[in-house]
Amino acid sequence: MLEATRRALRRRDLHVAQSLRFADPARGLLAGAAWEAAKPAVLRALGRSEDARAEVTVLAAHLDAAYRRAVANLPGNPDLRFEGGAPVLSRLDRLEEPDSLIGLRAAIAARLPKADLPDVVLEIMARTGFAAAFTHPDSRPARVEGFEVSLAAVLLGPRPATSASSP
Repeated sequence: MLEATRRALRRRDLHVAQSLRFADPARGLLAGAAWEAAKPAVLRALGRSEDARAEVTVLAAHLDAAYRRAVANLPGNPDLRFEGGAPVLSRLDRLEEPDSLIGLRAAIAARLPKADLPDVVLEIMARTGFAAAFTHPDSRPARVEGFEVSLAAVLLGPRPATSASSP
């Protein structure tokens, strides 16, 4: 059940009301009179026309031009070759890291607290109220003793092996 829930969240078939990442993407959209009132300002700010056909035509022309530039540049690109019909890109040259970057990384690492991942998950739950978003199937709040710890254990525990035939 947990694996199916995770897949549904990733497909955006399931929404978590208090989540930013897994919330219904349409939840914050303007609709009706509010959208009609805001539409001219939004279109002007984005530099877009209200005519959808014209917008799609312009975007299609830009995409076509980009594809044509890419195809025209293929023969002269020394970092691209085709092997067995598949494109192969050459590796990028390694850039040496400047001393300032190395020092910055060391300074940041020295300031970060040493914490285990379960502690971080529990702290995030405490700060965001994430665990309160879980409810019992009959809509009662899911409140059992140590629920947050159990939830963290489920989230951080090993994933079960799945067979190729599972959905």
